[in-house]
Amino acid sequence: MRNPLVLRSELDVRIEAFETIVSKFRLEQKAVVDALIMNDCIEEFNEVDEPVSKYVEEMYFKVKHIISRLSKKDAQSTTIAAPTLSVLPKIELPKFNGDILS
Repeated sequence: MRNPLVLRSELDVRIEAFETIVSKFRLEQKAVVDALIMNDCIEEFNEVDEPVSKYVEEMYFKVKHIISRLSKKDAQSTTIAAPTLSVLPKIELPKFNGDILS
């Protein structure tokens, strides 16, 4: 099993990359919509691009929900109280002086 700290840092990197990819998708999608509007082809958006946009947005929110749940689990696992240490009473051990009869 891999180290949970490594997994957490890997998740953080992937979340950042995911956000970047979604932002780029949104910018590209806006450019597509603008081009379709300029060329009077908005029907094409409704038929082709809109379902893709809706699918990507739905997947984005599902992934964000999973990330949120993982973050809550991670926060709960890090707040476990440390065990308390108890001081045990001292026990006097019998002394042996080497005499078998005593």
